[in-house]
Amino acid sequence: MASTWNVELDHASDSPPCLDLVQILVQNGKLYLTVYIRSNDMFLGWPENAFGILALRDLIIKEANAKNPELNLQNGSVIIISASAHVYERNWEEAKKILKENPK
Repeated sequence: MASTWNVELDHASDSPPCLDLVQILVQNGKLYLTVYIRSNDMFLGWPENAFGILALRDLIIKEANAKNPELNLQNGSVIIISASAHVYERNWEEAKKILKENPK
């Protein structure tokens, strides 16, 4: 388990980390990743966060397997918990347009 929060720096910061916690669990040859995001911009930030988290999982698996080939870890699921999932007002019109053009 790893925390990105540094209380001394982040408690008064104008821009504290949004991704606060990463937990790794290995079961039955698979690496599972759970992350906790304090504040998640679902319109612009979520796609980038999700792909970055998947890349982190893949990197961890690659490095673990390189150091311990007998592990042969495979991809497990990724769970993203967003405490505050939101779309900023500045993106509302663009989001509405996309939803209108893609009703399903």
